[in-house]
Amino acid sequence: MTDSAFKKWQADVGPVIDKAATLKKWQAAESWIALVQLNREFILQSQAGEDVRTPYHTGPLDEETIELIPGLLRLHEYRLLTVCSQPMENEGPCLDDGRWKEDKQVPFVQFLMPYEGATTEAFISNLINDSQLTTHVYDYRNDTVWPNTVEIEVSMSREFTSYKALPSAEWKILTIVNPHGGETVKAAQDANPLFCSVVTFENINLLERVESHASEAGLERTSFDT
Repeated sequence: MTDSAFKKWQADVGPVIDKAATLKKWQAAESWIALVQLNREFILQSQAGEDVRTPYHTGPLDEETIELIPGLLRLHEYRLLTVCSQPMENEGPCLDDGRWKEDKQVPFVQFLMPYEGATTEAFISNLINDSQLTTHVYDYRNDTVWPNTVEIEVSMSREFTSYKALPSAEWKILTIVNPHGGETVKAAQDANPLFCSVVTFENINLLERVESHASEAGLERTSFDT
């Protein structure tokens, strides 16, 4: 992984509460699977209501993420270290200061994974070729974006003067997901990870679909005791 890539990764994170203690724990990890286990612990502790954090997240998981935990944990079995996700959510239409407004966010997940040759290539190809998914892959090994992947739009809003006209109003993009998150822990450096962002605009279970592609590609699977 290039120095510039790690600096970009680190600069986007922002301040972390109790950063030194958190980093010490993660830096002690000696392998990618150890990092995956630490991230699983963070997810489970968040679910239990504990005040926990990681190098990429300043506190427990957001409440909207709790419903996604079973699917996130299954992705970790394929050594996919998830760092951000959200469910589908719609707000409105509602009247706001004389204008009708509607907001929505679409399901997406971001994860880091080690590059391991043919199985990794097959998995990414499965994601890119799935017509119900949109995928963005950033490669920390050489600070590049993979071909045939695009930026991901995950939240949007639209408004109009009348309720009847709202369905024809254009959506305004509020959030575009770009690679971010993490720290320069040795186990992550050694893995030369890819940073993957996947979104769907369809009525499907996104995490199950990603898991299916991981299984089909033959990604190594690990069973965890907890």
